[in-house]
Amino acid sequence: MQKKPVKLAIFDMDGTLVNFSIDSKALRLEGIKYLKQTLEIPDGILDVKYNTMELVARTKTHLQKEGKAEPDWAKIYAEIFKIAEKYEDEAAEISTAMNGITDVLMELKASGIHMAVCTFNSTRNALQVLERNNLASFFDSVVGRDKVPDKTKPNPAHGRYILDELGVHPKNACIIGDHPNDIEMAFNMGCKGIAITSERHGPADFARFKDVTIVSERDYHLLAHTIKNVLGVA
Repeated sequence: MQKKPVKLAIFDMDGTLVNFSIDSKALRLEGIKYLKQTLEIPDGILDVKYNTMELVARTKTHLQKEGKAEPDWAKIYAEIFKIAEKYEDEAAEISTAMNGITDVLMELKASGIHMAVCTFNSTRNALQVLERNNLASFFDSVVGRDKVPDKTKPNPAHGRYILDELGVHPKNACIIGDHPNDIEMAFNMGCKGIAITSERHGPADFARFKDVTIVSERDYHLLAHTIKNVLGVA
């Protein structure tokens, strides 16, 4: 008898599995200060409206445009991520599981669906958050930014790391997330995407994605059924 292919649900963490309130503005301000002082970036290039990876990307673009020597980017990323992890660890201490998510994960596990986490947080921090909220045992893989430091979401390399690790074909996987970057990564990977809509990101934020499945945060009780339906699991 031919073995059935593994079906995989890949979850974003913040806002999808857990409520994770990080002081993003303070994190970005500290990152901007480091980049400006270390690489002599002038005012007007970096702003708190950009996330951490965008700040580094804008720094790279500026240096290239000015014809300046390339710094040791591995060191730059390491320092930026060290700053981020400080704020992530603070947020981990007050994180809480999304209402109803444990029931969702239990139903998926009972249906034989494998699960993983793909997050911008560090792998260590993600594991800390999942352990705190009694969710870690559900997941076969947890992949943070440190596994793909310059290729995080929506770069498909972030999610493909999990597919390669678990030996799953993209057509047998779906990505579940509350941010457009999660769904963009899903489509970049050739996976199906399930968007969790909220006040922060409503349906309009996902309208550019063809065939995306939408589940409101108010309808979390429908999430397990939706995932099974998208993956073709009875």
